[in-house]
Amino acid sequence: MAKTDFPDSMWSSDGEWGGLRHASSLLHQRFNSPPQPYPDHIPKSLSVPLLDEAQIIWSEEMSLSAIRGFRISKRGQGDIATVPLVQWLRMERWREAFLWTWIVGRLGGVEGIWGEEAKEELKQVLGITGNSDRVTVKRKDRRTKDEAPKLVDQVGWRQPKQTWVAFTSFDGHVSANPQKPPSSCRFSLSQCLPDDFLTSQDTFSANDIFKHMTFAERECGDCLIMALVSASGDRGLHAILPDEEAVYHPPVGAGEGVWDTTEPVLPMTKTWEEAYFGLEDVVRTGSDVWGDEEPSREGVNLRKWSLKLLTRYHYAMGTSTSSYRLKTDGQDQQTRH
Repeated sequence: MAKTDFPDSMWSSDGEWGGLRHASSLLHQRFNSPPQPYPDHIPKSLSVPLLDEAQIIWSEEMSLSAIRGFRISKRGQGDIATVPLVQWLRMERWREAFLWTWIVGRLGGVEGIWGEEAKEELKQVLGITGNSDRVTVKRKDRRTKDEAPKLVDQVGWRQPKQTWVAFTSFDGHVSANPQKPPSSCRFSLSQCLPDDFLTSQDTFSANDIFKHMTFAERECGDCLIMALVSASGDRGLHAILPDEEAVYHPPVGAGEGVWDTTEPVLPMTKTWEEAYFGLEDVVRTGSDVWGDEEPSREGVNLRKWSLKLLTRYHYAMGTSTSSYRLKTDGQDQQTRH
């Protein structure tokens, strides 16, 4: 995928760039995400539940796009490149779910606050010692990508013939170059945490910390992801998961009225500022069970709920060899990617 900044001059383009620019801007409003990469023209798979999510979050925008002719928008908002929107949505939802699982689900817990235990775990994960404002986090080697072919064999799928796994989200959030992710990052305490966070006896809202590090200061969230992946060892994500015994009892009617589903899902709002990510607003009774399993009367198990949430958005990225064959002045030309 090639990086592009989708300049404003292309906003009203009646080609593909207008739709791409519009899709990228919608993602930016919801996740404060940077300009998204341009997707190569090769076969892609889409998740129907994620397409449903996109239609709920941006119902007005997608309805307007649906009644227009193909790539005809020349003024204002209209066309949306749906396939890239849903693909990018999956990547941003995974990043959001990853950080939510640790910040809100694990450390915030049932009370929804960060106290002394949360502060100590943060220090351990980031390696905070002394009074320095900045901490260097180093990426550790992982085996996830190397084991992908074996996992494909275990579930009885065919191995891809012309695609090679470049990145899997179990190793964090995709960087600008998935084949060569950064080896380290710097976590700034003054930028990423409330004033006097480590020295005061105050407690802090898990929702507020989550929104600050995930959206307002994305560098903080990205560096934290690297630290948490490294803390999980060479495979898996055990460092981010809530305790196996953590149980939450949702209030009656919690999470209802937005979408008729028992699947875990985080707020489907157009902006991150208006969303609330506390347990009482996102966790519904029965949303931690699989298949025909009966909901527990003991409440919602936060580890199971988080695992279902992460499973919903997990993805892998691959590199594929492709080529275009064009005829110019009677000459056959081929461009390979």
